[in-house]
Amino acid sequence: MRNPSRAAVRLSLWCGLYAVAGVLGRVTIIDDQALSLVWPAAGVGALWIATSTRQRLPVDLLAMAGVVYVVNAATGASPALGAVFVVTNLLQALVFAVLVGRLRPGLCTPGGDRAPRSLDDLGVVGGSAAAACLVAAAVGHLALTLLGLDPTPLGFALWWGRNLTGILTVGVLGLLVIARYATPVAGQPGARLSRRTACEAVALSALSLGLVLAIFGRAEAPPVGFLLLFATVIAGVRLGPLGAGLHGLGTGGAAVAFTLLGRGPFAGVGDLTERALYAQVFVTMTVLTGLVLAFNRAERNRALLGLQALQADTADRAQLFEAVLEHMREGVVVTDAQGEFLLRNTAGRALLGELPGDSSRVQDPAYYDMRHLDGSTVLAEERPFRLAVQGHEVLADYLLRPRDGRDPIVLEVAASPLPPSDPSDPQPRAIITYRDVTALRHDRDALASFSGVVAHDLKRPLTVINGWSEALAERFADGAVEPGDGLRMLDRVTGAAVQMGRFIDDLLSYTVVRDAPVQRVDVDLSAAADDAAAVFRERENRPQVYVQTGLHALADPVMVRQVLDNLIGNATKYVAPGVRPRVQVRGREDADWTLLTVTDNGIGIPPDQREQVFETFHRAHGEAYRGTGLGLAIVRRAVERCGGSVVVRDNPGGGTVFEVRLPAAPLTEVVEAPTPDGPVVRHRADGVASRHT
Repeated sequence: MRNPSRAAVRLSLWCGLYAVAGVLGRVTIIDDQALSLVWPAAGVGALWIATSTRQRLPVDLLAMAGVVYVVNAATGASPALGAVFVVTNLLQALVFAVLVGRLRPGLCTPGGDRAPRSLDDLGVVGGSAAAACLVAAAVGHLALTLLGLDPTPLGFALWWGRNLTGILTVGVLGLLVIARYATPVAGQPGARLSRRTACEAVALSALSLGLVLAIFGRAEAPPVGFLLLFATVIAGVRLGPLGAGLHGLGTGGAAVAFTLLGRGPFAGVGDLTERALYAQVFVTMTVLTGLVLAFNRAERNRALLGLQALQADTADRAQLFEAVLEHMREGVVVTDAQGEFLLRNTAGRALLGELPGDSSRVQDPAYYDMRHLDGSTVLAEERPFRLAVQGHEVLADYLLRPRDGRDPIVLEVAASPLPPSDPSDPQPRAIITYRDVTALRHDRDALASFSGVVAHDLKRPLTVINGWSEALAERFADGAVEPGDGLRMLDRVTGAAVQMGRFIDDLLSYTVVRDAPVQRVDVDLSAAADDAAAVFRERENRPQVYVQTGLHALADPVMVRQVLDNLIGNATKYVAPGVRPRVQVRGREDADWTLLTVTDNGIGIPPDQREQVFETFHRAHGEAYRGTGLGLAIVRRAVERCGGSVVVRDNPGGGTVFEVRLPAAPLTEVVEAPTPDGPVVRHRADGVASRHT
């Protein structure tokens, strides 16, 4: 043990408590079988073993056995009876501790750290005590029978009842005392009582004393013990579990004492065993009634405290939500099925405008002139709130022309249905957010216009350059200038023109994939890849391009072609000198996604640049290979706008692997057919393979 002196003090304390309780029990012997009226030592023993630990348990059991034998021998028990009582008391305490430890781990059992605090805990303690006492009584009566003492069934009930009463009174009370005084919870008053509680305890004690004297103080008392029920109820309701336990112990102990003195309603029972049973039932019911009421009140108080904490937390969250809502720059509106505003934040009022009397309705055409971007009026059934309450999701731009004199603005509107607040009254509601994108749309339109102007103004002189370059090439070939020199110069002019043309094409492609509306249709990826590969197969390095058949995705056809053109083009271009490009376009599909891979045998991409290559105008290999720095930026933008993602990794065989994830195209009718190689291939109804398993 870590602290031998402390362990010795603890052991001595338990031995002393058990000895005192044992002596008190032995002085209440009521028959020749040495069965006492009460046995408080049962509660002390159960508490002793229940609060022990694995390391202390052997020593505690040995010490308890010694104290049990000494107490019984000192009070007149024979050595045989003493041995029986040692076995039954140890067995009873062990069964109680094991049952409570299994049913309520941590409930002041070995290694536990808390006392009973609910009706469930009390039920576990009471049930475990009843079972443990039943086992001990059965073993004890068997031993008495073997000793030739001829125990009776009433004696068996008396044995069981006296030990159960001891555990329910002394044991439960001890657990509560340990929890309150020995290990007080941080932040709680511990042993301190409020003045009001102390006054109530004193008044109740006086009342209980008067009732005990009135009921048990006379030799021939009428059976009015039920009057103590009033005091027991008050103790359970007002004093809590500890106070109720102390009150039950006091009144029950007084009833037992008067019964032993031949006074009170139980003293008139002629049979001593029956007299003891009545007294034990009275004590047990008194203690249990008070504890049940006290634990029930404690549970109710904890529930009320939890409810109050939940209400406070809900209020804080509501206040926080309101603050966040009011500070949002986007307008937020909640409407009912008729378009009445149920909630609007400050930004929503500012964007939509205030109506006289704030009785506005979101669909009021007299005030909210909402149009499509082409200028056509939004019909009543097309209004975002109307579509949302019908269960649709809306995300679109609208032109709003308020009637309060403000300039028209372009709003990005997102509307969604809201679940009903009351399931019994499922009124549809909608939440709508508004964002002013007038400036953003203006900038976007300006950028698109700029891209068009740049493309137009640069392509026209490049066309002229190409035309004159071809004419000069013919004249140089006739001899005015050395054909070789002239052709080399013209080749540079032509190369520059071609490079500029490619740059412009890439710039236009990036503008398209960035701003153009996205279509979501079933795209035949294999056919698109074959079309793209056909262009690159004619290059001088004669690349080999393999395309897996039967691949489909839900995407935009134009953007998919941009993705494949750039990935296959890069794969055939970025190879080492003298190496014939080999490109494989493969994929696999599941219910949700299509994974398309483009694998090459090229020069690869440095690991530190695999994310940067998707940025605009970034070139991983500098001037060693010609390029505009827009190809992979176009790929990422196009894939993301189609709802997918793209990553790049090394090809284990040398080169690069681009993985493109796109939403899978929905299948209609599916049939299965075995392939010559064994695996089953799932086909679309039109016969094109779409899944490989």
